Amino acid sequence: MGSISYHNSRGTITYRDYSRAESLVDEPFDANSAKHINLVIEWTLRDIEGGLRFRIIGYLQNFYDISVLALGRAAAGINVAALVEYGTTDSRAIELQEIGFSRSVATELLTEHVDSLRFTADGELGEIDHAFLLSRAELSEDARSEIERILVKAPMPVVGTDA
Repeated sequence: MGSISYHNSRGTITYRDYSRAESLVDEPFDANSAKHINLVIEWTLRDIEGGLRFRIIGYLQNFYDISVLALGRAAAGINVAALVEYGTTDSRAIELQEIGFSRSVATELLTEHVDSLRFTADGELGEIDHAFLLSRAELSEDARSEIERILVKAPMPVVGTDA
């Protein structure tokens, strides 16, 4: 109700409408307009999701960091912040996601193609044998596409010259 009251008291609503020549629209706010109410609801939900998600992950990470300092890494338990952010606490899956792989492809690489991956004792990614991975027929199309996008540098298109 606060967001609707804000727009009511302000008297206008500003939003983007890319179907118009001038995409930024500023018009009188109408509390009876389904379009205006839906915009306010969408913005409110986006703010809640984004703000809370990052705030909660920050709190969880701080709790884990303090637990590590107080108890040591072995006794600190799982890092719930990593679980929320990456969907796993497996440091290898997190490493793969941090370089750009989706959660599903990281899982596929770890369950079906781990022989093509080299990790340090700490779980850090050391090497990916992308040529061997790309030669495997059983590699999913999603994995193939992500490997090519992340690990294989695509040749730059040749631009014609006036020679």
